[in-house]
Amino acid sequence: EIYEKEGIHLNLSNPKQEKLFVHGNKGRLEQVIFNLIANAKDATEGQKERHIDIEMAEVSGFISVKVRDNGKGIPEQIKDKIFDPFFTTKDLNKGTGMGLSIVSTIIKEHNGDIFFDSVPNQGTTFTILLPLQESASAQKPLEAQIPQAGNQLRSLRVLVVDDEEDIRQIAEIYLQETVGKVTLAKNGQEAMDLLSKDQYDLVISDVKMPMMNGVELVKKLREVNMNEPRIVLMTGGIDNGELHDLKAKSMINGFLDKPFSIDSLIHKLKNIFPERS
Repeated sequence: EIYEKEGIHLNLSNPKQEKLFVHGNKGRLEQVIFNLIANAKDATEGQKERHIDIEMAEVSGFISVKVRDNGKGIPEQIKDKIFDPFFTTKDLNKGTGMGLSIVSTIIKEHNGDIFFDSVPNQGTTFTILLPLQESASAQKPLEAQIPQAGNQLRSLRVLVVDDEEDIRQIAEIYLQETVGKVTLAKNGQEAMDLLSKDQYDLVISDVKMPMMNGVELVKKLREVNMNEPRIVLMTGGIDNGELHDLKAKSMINGFLDKPFSIDSLIHKLKNIFPERS
């Protein structure tokens, strides 16, 4: 109804009209679909007629979900960047929603894949492939999809600090099935406020942030408490002598390169907390 009011024709197609089952987190997968539809809506702005088609089908043991629009298409020069957590085509201060990097992360965490086909001034089709389950009762427990990280890691309290919303959300998705508690902060100052009110076992922080950057956060935190919590800095490939100096002085417990995978993150947790692995 919302889309109809804006003159958008939204069509859902399931040719065989059959129930198709996929294992996963319902809320996250709904987020993925809603985000792709919202992106398609934005892409059709300015078109005389606006169409969004959603098609579901079974394809060789997978469920295929296609979201197709008749919008302006994706320019060739940015096609290889659209799943990058640091890339957006949105105007400044215009909401970016969940971001295609988050969409891709969620789909891959469900053992699926996502790709797209786009023609300038004709439209874009995003295709999601997810492993088909025979029935709802055949679904495996969610824990079976998560890399084994050791039960004791599930008691960890982790604070993630990054000014990029997509990075915070990716880290949260990776961590929430692995550790006990995940809290997010936009910058070092917000992190210090949280740390003054609650205890955390680990702080994972970006280096470059407004208000208080990662290096300033480390120094401020160690002034208050030299040993706890343990700290990992996300570097994004930065080779900075000051960062290595922090490591040499045992003020931090390691680095995490961006972008990171769930396997590299859990590997880092195991290295930092060997007693809990």
